[in-house]
Amino acid sequence: MNVKKVTLLVGLPGSGKTTVGNFFIEKHNTIGKGIFIDDIGVLTQDAKSYLLNIDKEIDYIIISDVYFCKEKVLQAAKNLIIEIFSNVEVEILYFENNPEKCLYNVKEREKNGDNRKVDGLIKLLSKDYNVSTEKVIKIKNR
Repeated sequence: MNVKKVTLLVGLPGSGKTTVGNFFIEKHNTIGKGIFIDDIGVLTQDAKSYLLNIDKEIDYIIISDVYFCKEKVLQAAKNLIIEIFSNVEVEILYFENNPEKCLYNVKEREKNGDNRKVDGLIKLLSKDYNVSTEKVIKIKNR
């Protein structure tokens, strides 16, 4: 496989991961052909099978999953990526842990027809989510 870089987006529901992932794929594809995978469910067999069957022409992958907020799941994702793609660079971008801002963003999404119920998940994950300060992305409310 051609994959040279995988970026993992880590953050609460409503933190901006999907917006950033789509933006990079649509506007900043200067490093080759890339794909964005949203909410992969990395601890499932489907995730492994999906990654194993990625187009051979893909140069980079951006993956988000709300459960990356749990260190165990994030580590499992890194291990899976390293297992599947040889000599791959794994980058992790952390979104700030701000439950109030995420709840606001989710309410705004609901106005546009997004009916995912994640309020409880935001509260639950924010307790476990310890943000690394090395690469924190702060998203302003829309």
